[in-house]
Amino acid sequence: MKRLLILGGTNISLQILHAAKELGLEVYVADYLSDSPCKVFADKSFNISATDVDAICKLISTEHIDGVLMGYADVLLKPYIEICSRVGLPCYANKTAIEITSDKRKFKDYCRRFNIPVIPEYSFESIIRGEKPFPIIIKPVDNSGARGIYICNNIPEFKQFYLEALNYSPSKTIIIEPLLNEKEATIFYFIKRGIPYLLGVGDRLMYEQDSNIIKLPVGYIFPSKSIDSFIKNQDYKFRQLFSSLSMNDGMVFIQTFLKNDQYIVYEMGYRLTGSIEHHLIDRQYSFNHLKEMIHFAVGEDTSDETLTKIDPKKCCMANISLLLREGIIQRYEGLENLKSMPEVVHYHVSYDIGTVIDQNIIGKLAQVGIRILLVAQNKIELLQKMDEIKNTLSVIDTTGKDMIIKDYSYQIIAES
Repeated sequence: MKRLLILGGTNISLQILHAAKELGLEVYVADYLSDSPCKVFADKSFNISATDVDAICKLISTEHIDGVLMGYADVLLKPYIEICSRVGLPCYANKTAIEITSDKRKFKDYCRRFNIPVIPEYSFESIIRGEKPFPIIIKPVDNSGARGIYICNNIPEFKQFYLEALNYSPSKTIIIEPLLNEKEATIFYFIKRGIPYLLGVGDRLMYEQDSNIIKLPVGYIFPSKSIDSFIKNQDYKFRQLFSSLSMNDGMVFIQTFLKNDQYIVYEMGYRLTGSIEHHLIDRQYSFNHLKEMIHFAVGEDTSDETLTKIDPKKCCMANISLLLREGIIQRYEGLENLKSMPEVVHYHVSYDIGTVIDQNIIGKLAQVGIRILLVAQNKIELLQKMDEIKNTLSVIDTTGKDMIIKDYSYQIIAES
């Protein structure tokens, strides 16, 4: 039986663990936290930081590990590449691709080479001199999960939040952009043996909580309303970009704004997505990109046949991302109802009972408490079901109040 080592044992990495076990692998987990969620289900676990390259390499040798995989955190990409290089295990990425795609500024600069539209940038000095209009958005170039991102409506807010954003940047580098009030969309590719396959383009349904906090997604719907335009006018440009970076394998997602049928890029991830769309792709096309990456990690080859048959225009599917208010989780209500809904493909609960949701989580993707993946015959049915599911579920806190934010309609957001 082959052995897979997962770098980092967070709740979302349970997706990797369970998929690997379904494939008949022994699963090992390395995480510096002794109580990380994956360790409960792992065949063997170790209190080692996933970024401690020397210790991980020694562990791989001692335990005769056959493959390594990191999941949902950009901070693990560089250690993952170095570990695989040192011990000679398969690695889907390369240093150059990671250095460019995991840095928002470098990636946008690289997109310009291929005439891919990106959001313009402002200099610090131009803001201080009052040369650019508010509101603006500031971001660390090298963090993910919406951490360290702030909206600024005036100079005092800019000075305050600029310093706070710096705390989230390992390189102490901030990018400043105009705040666009446009629809958003995410583009998903899977690359295998140097060939990119477009898995889907989903329109993001966004929710605004506060004037200083970026909108967070409360859902995705597939296919995007402008997917035909994307395939005709922009798809080939991204394929050229991937090829130029020698991106031969792995999962890619690209975050964009959608304006006049044009997808305007603001960042990219070269890793698995926390929005776990692999369940939807698997249901619709019988291709599971998470399991594909696990096969790759342990040196197993697979057929390309199902990939070649994917048509991202012919699907009707969605991802519900329910945001939580502050509170202490006492119980979940309605989850059992999901199991009897034929439209529901999968759901994932982010937090255990007793977890404290506090201000540190608000405004970040960590605020998503439950994800539900579903399919339908058409978009009208899909949006109706999304609202029904939202209103069926509750996360009750210790005061008896529902922590799920529900003061919106998926149908209204999608049509606005």
